[in-house]
Amino acid sequence: MFATKHSAGALASELTPCELQELAERVASEVALRLSEQALLVSRNQIASLTSLSVADIDRATKNGDIPFIRRGRRVLYDPQDVVRALKNGGVSNE
Repeated sequence: MFATKHSAGALASELTPCELQELAERVASEVALRLSEQALLVSRNQIASLTSLSVADIDRATKNGDIPFIRRGRRVLYDPQDVVRALKNGGVSNE
C-alpha cells in the first residue's frame, strides 16, 4: 500500500539520518536500474536516419517482417539495437 504524506513523514522521523540517506540511495539505485532496462523506442523516420535506410525501405522491411517492431496503439516503433541486430543477420541492406 502507498504511504500517505502523514505516514511517510512518521516513517522519516523514525529513521536516523544515516538510515534515511541509505533508503534514498536504494530508491535512486532501483529507479536507475528500472530506467536502464527500458528499451529506447524510436519512430520509423528516426530508425531510417539511424540506419541510413530510406523510410520506404523501413516500411518494406517492417511489412516483410525483416526487422522487429512494436505497435503502440496506431504507432509503429523500433528498438534500434534490435533493428541493427536484425540487419546484421540478413535483414534489408542499405544499398
